[in-house]
Amino acid sequence: MNPITINTGKAELLLVKLPERAKNLFMHKDKLFWVIDKHPWGGFEKLPSKTWKILGNPFDFTEEQCNEIMPLIDRVYGSSYIDYGTTYKNLSHGYTGSAKGSFNSLLRANNIYRENPFGEKPHETFNHPEWEYIRAKWQDAENNVGNWICLIKVKES
Repeated sequence: MNPITINTGKAELLLVKLPERAKNLFMHKDKLFWVIDKHPWGGFEKLPSKTWKILGNPFDFTEEQCNEIMPLIDRVYGSSYIDYGTTYKNLSHGYTGSAKGSFNSLLRANNIYRENPFGEKPHETFNHPEWEYIRAKWQDAENNVGNWICLIKVKES
């Protein structure tokens, strides 16, 4: 799967979907390497440049980590973070009080999932256009469920 680049306005992130059993990640030049089942060269992903640093599994980020990468928006009613999964009338997004909530909504808005948001696989026995649509949406989400790693772009020295 191609890496997904996201610019939050505060940080540029790169999200890479790894094979299921990938572990022991490390960077070398413009490549992200991992080990699978004790095989030293389980695989790698070529990155757009050498300027990335591994942050970790995006689903395990703390509020503090999210605060470092998600912009705080000053509003009339106080500061808040963008909720990328909510829309109101003419606004393209809503707001949330936590950086972690904002980051998690950003992941969902970019179809990055730990588990399928549509739950269990729909039954194959129903033949109706609505069920075909539901199965297609479920499958699209299922293709983006997995072992993700988040990297942050760092300034070149």
